[in-house]
Amino acid sequence: MSDKMQLTGAMLNALKPLELPENEAVQQKFVSLYNSIHGTAQGEMIYAKECFNFKRLVAENKSLQECTPLSLYGVFLDTAVNGLSLETGTKPLAYVVPRRANIGTKEQPRWEKRAYLVVSPYGELVMRMRAGQIRHADNPVIVYEGDTFEPFLDDNGCKRIHYKALIPRKSNNIIGAFIRITRHDGTIDFEYLVSEDIQRLKNYSDKANFGKVNPLYTSNAGQIDPGFLAGKMIKHAFRTYPKVRTAGVLTITEEVLEKQDIDYGVEIQDAAQIAPVTSEEATADAEEVTMIEPAQVEHDIF
Repeated sequence: MSDKMQLTGAMLNALKPLELPENEAVQQKFVSLYNSIHGTAQGEMIYAKECFNFKRLVAENKSLQECTPLSLYGVFLDTAVNGLSLETGTKPLAYVVPRRANIGTKEQPRWEKRAYLVVSPYGELVMRMRAGQIRHADNPVIVYEGDTFEPFLDDNGCKRIHYKALIPRKSNNIIGAFIRITRHDGTIDFEYLVSEDIQRLKNYSDKANFGKVNPLYTSNAGQIDPGFLAGKMIKHAFRTYPKVRTAGVLTITEEVLEKQDIDYGVEIQDAAQIAPVTSEEATADAEEVTMIEPAQVEHDIF
């Protein structure tokens, strides 16, 4: 690879979305960031994999192709900074969504599409293990009507759950979920959701998406999809844990995170367009939120 190349917003804006990750200067910045942040020499190998993943996602999503090159550049570098892959599957670590951003004023709005990196519940697990907050988390357990499900505190005041599945099942009605977490010091923690918590999350989705609740809340014969609930259970489990350091991402629990001190390798005035915008500017219209492909909807931000 040649000597370090300087990027400018004009250079990035001249690139087509599918050309962006293959630009030599972009490649250099990705590899440099990954190696320096994660203390490894695997940046070249990770770059090759994520370049393929990024191009596939953009090629398959017309809305992403309409996003600003600067925001797409930021997303690509954020995968390096956060050490998360864009590889798809049943438990993706992160994915990319288009959001509208107001670059005008409140009185005279002027909208443009920007791409954002969204950390999935499984990505959050990886980051918390990497940060040393937890050692392991079991797969979430979905609780059905008829199962024995008794949360309680033991003599030491620690959360415990007495659970026994009723097999064969006599009902497909979901009444809750729980997860068992092994902390870094070896102690055990339990968190759970019950029907009232699921309804509260559904109401939040309805409000956040302007009356268009995420369809996975009702896709399972009128009730919540089990895989979607498992993801929600993971997010809920860490609501009282310390935040993990992230850069330029949206999460399910926090709409916009503060911009981290990361050198994106572009001019100052251009870098401002890469970081997440304010919560007011990041307001998403419901139509764009629901444009995510069905396979990815279970990891929607609401």
